[in-house]
Amino acid sequence: MIFIEFAIAIPVLMAIFYYLHDVPKYKRMQSRMEFCASCMANILQNMSQNRIDKRITLADFGYAVQMAFMSIYPGKTMYEVSERVHEYGHFPMTSISCIRGRDNGNIDILWKKIVYVEKVSPLYFTGHSSRSSIPAPGLNINSNLIFPGFSINSGQMKIVLECAIFFQNDYYYSFPNRSCDGVSTREAFGFCVFAPEVGYGTVNAKTHFNTLVIFTPKPGLFGDNVLK
Repeated sequence: MIFIEFAIAIPVLMAIFYYLHDVPKYKRMQSRMEFCASCMANILQNMSQNRIDKRITLADFGYAVQMAFMSIYPGKTMYEVSERVHEYGHFPMTSISCIRGRDNGNIDILWKKIVYVEKVSPLYFTGHSSRSSIPAPGLNINSNLIFPGFSINSGQMKIVLECAIFFQNDYYYSFPNRSCDGVSTREAFGFCVFAPEVGYGTVNAKTHFNTLVIFTPKPGLFGDNVLK
């Protein structure tokens, strides 16, 4: 009889944890990521308006990423505690891409940069696209690869920001007191039952809570050449 009651109680308890803790936590995290992405776009649109040269630089982008992610990583928690050791075991990753519409409805991806916020300075920049859902730079790319149904006018330029959280559950990274090796995403992000879906990544190194924001940049902020 005890075993029967136990078998009934466990699924009920798991359901309670899922709906009362995990679902609200997940929705709250998604909202925070959307707020972070919107803040970043707003920062990039306005941070250079008082300068003679309004072009956004790679350093500007790095500062914008750090400022925007303060809403998720308060204080210094987005940075390393020591070499490859992070307070939460994970840290921010953002990609910025410049796209232009074509006559046939496709797009040209003029350039792309990815930044990982590991150290306060310098930030880790890379041109690789292996952990971002946005395609690598190229011509005549299907616009649906940005997201299904995406459209842009011919000749129009837009900036695509993808904000995500990077978690690598292997020996390479660590929490302050233990390795990330073998730690599930459920545990790393503090869920009871729910495991966050993978936005993009390889077997161990994955991004989560990927959020896109697309905006038309103010004149003079960006050009056909990659940020420097």
